[in-house]
Amino acid sequence: MLSNDVSILFGYGNGSFANQITYSTGSDGRAVVVGDSNKDTRLDIVAINYMSNDISVLLGYGNDSFANKITYYIGFSSSSIAVGDLNNTILEYSTDSSSFSITVADFNNDTRLDIVVANSASGNISIFLGYGNGSFANQTTYSTERDSYPYFVAVVDFNNDTTLDIVVVNQGSNSLGTFLGYGDGTFSSMTLISMGYGSVPFSVLIGDFSHDRNM
Repeated sequence: MLSNDVSILFGYGNGSFANQITYSTGSDGRAVVVGDSNKDTRLDIVAINYMSNDISVLLGYGNDSFANKITYYIGFSSSSIAVGDLNNTILEYSTDSSSFSITVADFNNDTRLDIVVANSASGNISIFLGYGNGSFANQTTYSTERDSYPYFVAVVDFNNDTTLDIVVVNQGSNSLGTFLGYGDGTFSSMTLISMGYGSVPFSVLIGDFSHDRNM
């Protein structure tokens, strides 16, 4: 049975943690992020709730406690959420269908945050370029191929050209897809990296594991 809450375990700094403290959220929470959502220099918690089609915001007091949830109805089911300074607004933008992952970054080097979304059912990713005032341009889509079912997106500079690129996890095609950025908000067509039959990748983390300064 779903408990419909978030658990916080405060760390002691020695690899051990205090017992969990729970705060109520919406129905069927799928993802949670931490950030300063109200610009008071204190960390807050934002959870996306799949079944209740809303997000829960728990404002932090800065003393190891949080306010009760504030609920914002978004009108659709989602499994991912991201935080960033998008002019301090709660936004809803239409994508294609079944959007499972979202990330924010500056794709066109104008110091304004943009959005990338993985659309599983439609087999593409959507790019929304930000205007810096809480509004965004209409989406531009890039195909991840038919029946690829993209599930997760991440952003990094893969080719050391100082422009951001996109990697997407494709569950249907058992692959990773990379889109190289041109620095103006546009991207190359997808290059596929096979993960092997039946792997059904769920997410991806990016880091310099070989200490060669390459991602």
